[in-house]
Amino acid sequence: MYTFNINYTCIEDKLVVPYYRMKMVITKIQEKYNLKSIDEIADYCISGNYISSYSSEGQPYLRVHNIRSFEISLNTDDIVFVDLKLHKIPDKIRIKSGDVVLVRTTISISNFGNAAIISRALENSIISQHVTKIGISEFDPYFFVCIMNSNFVKNQLLSIGYGSTRLELTHDQLRKVLIPIIPQKFQKEIADKIKNAIERQEKAVQNLNKAKSTLIKNLDILSDIIQNNLFYSVLSDDLEEMLTPKFYYPLYLKTLRAIKKKFKTIALIEIADVSNGKEVGSENYRNYSEKTDSDVPFIRTSDIINNEIDNYPDFYISESIYNELNQDIQPGDILFTKDGKIGLSAMLVEGDKCILASGIARIRVKKHDPYYIFAVLDTFIGKYQAEQRTVISSTIPHLRPERLGEIKIPIIPETEQKEISQLVKEAFKLKQEKKFLIKQAKDLIEKLLK
Repeated sequence: MYTFNINYTCIEDKLVVPYYRMKMVITKIQEKYNLKSIDEIADYCISGNYISSYSSEGQPYLRVHNIRSFEISLNTDDIVFVDLKLHKIPDKIRIKSGDVVLVRTTISISNFGNAAIISRALENSIISQHVTKIGISEFDPYFFVCIMNSNFVKNQLLSIGYGSTRLELTHDQLRKVLIPIIPQKFQKEIADKIKNAIERQEKAVQNLNKAKSTLIKNLDILSDIIQNNLFYSVLSDDLEEMLTPKFYYPLYLKTLRAIKKKFKTIALIEIADVSNGKEVGSENYRNYSEKTDSDVPFIRTSDIINNEIDNYPDFYISESIYNELNQDIQPGDILFTKDGKIGLSAMLVEGDKCILASGIARIRVKKHDPYYIFAVLDTFIGKYQAEQRTVISSTIPHLRPERLGEIKIPIIPETEQKEISQLVKEAFKLKQEKKFLIKQAKDLIEKLLK
């Protein structure tokens, strides 16, 4: 338990302990650095609009769960779009490259105050009413996003946020948040690391997209697929152990048959070990404001973003539980979500240390190239077969590990496999470098503000 005393003359109308604890921290920081409010340094501070109807294509509409620490989650089941023909979108809620976006309102303390920087690829995207964009010209925005994700700023936000059912921050409160003006040489060092990290992430995304499009092009089966048969029947002789309508959905069956006509296939379980994560109990969860330096990220399905684990997830778990579970995760292991969100893929890289929740399967490829297998699982080939084998347990979609092992992997010519594998391998090397650079920048911020 942490205790401190405060003189009664300093008590304001806000009777919240973290608020006064934060005031003491601010006093200490002021002994080292000049502080400026966001209002003093921001060119603008604008929240988005509520839009209720989404489209399958159009302009990306970024909501709270898209905003992670430092980057935007572009998972296909997270991102939605706005049809600009149906909605007149004011320029003020569009974002541009270099804007920093912040979670201002949320029901979860875990992602409250998450800040990310907008890349060129997301220029002109639209933000929701619970997300605020901040434009900065006085500082390099790459430095600004790092300091916004620091313990000092996040704890300020938590200390002034309010609400009984959700945390909220008014624009007036946000503008009063204080930013330490650290020496210019450190600002530049931090900004350069974050900028280089984001550039690596953009290149990694390009590589993964190219790898998957190369795989799909080589399969060349789209013309063989019946896209939408909403009504269909199955002969009794064709029934298998899975007695669910989705298992016999023609789109899934026709896709696999078309693949098997052209290529040899092999079941995932024949070339890989598949194991489950573990549930540790919510009583052991610690959010960002509660965690200690030794705590380990607890990765749930919502923490799989952009084909990797989020190193700044919603919850953390003590290192003692991590050691007790001994999940034996290694760089190169493929992760595949099997509960709730089905079919999100990720790969672990050097430096990833985490506990995997029960909704995630760990796939360790032993008899093939893991980078090629990853590409297969992250396209419609893997996703269709996963969805085909998914059942609803109570209200939650669930894919059993043994069913995941049944997924068939097409073996295309070796030359094309190597091309795909190399692209994926380079992508995850770039992601590893990105994570290392962000950690270096964040560690420097925390050291300076300790």
